[in-house]
Amino acid sequence: MFNKLYIIIILFVFHFGSLFGQNLIKDFTKSLWQGEGMLMGVPATFKMDWKLVLNNQFLELRFSSIRKDEKGNEIVFEAIGLYKLSEAKSLTGSWFDSRGVTLPLKGEIHNNQLIINWGSKKTEQGRTVYTLINNNNIMVKDYVLKNNDYQVFGEVNYISKE
Repeated sequence: MFNKLYIIIILFVFHFGSLFGQNLIKDFTKSLWQGEGMLMGVPATFKMDWKLVLNNQFLELRFSSIRKDEKGNEIVFEAIGLYKLSEAKSLTGSWFDSRGVTLPLKGEIHNNQLIINWGSKKTEQGRTVYTLINNNNIMVKDYVLKNNDYQVFGEVNYISKE
């Protein structure tokens, strides 16, 4: 009896945990997201567009930011992240950006958050935390790993543009 109850509880938690992850992905992919925030200590504007691609087997993020340097010149940064979804609320993938950099990605879905660790010891390393505040608002914090400590280098509040 105990073993059957234990198995039922595990299946219940796994099933509903998976549904929460699916709902988070569904919220992310419903719209183009635009935001304002700080990047490397200066104000910046941001866009992100999440889509399920390749027969819904992958999650694609198209990202851009615009900030100004000390002379007032615009610095445009663009990237594409491609994530493989798994049943266990985890993701793996690759990041490609306009600097010509490719980074490995590994992440997990926790309730209303998507947490992505990026990079490796051979590249730069960091973490991005996407927090779904409500159906129309996502907060994102970007961290870079320096001296074994995660330091914030970007923070943005995105609003749905659906």
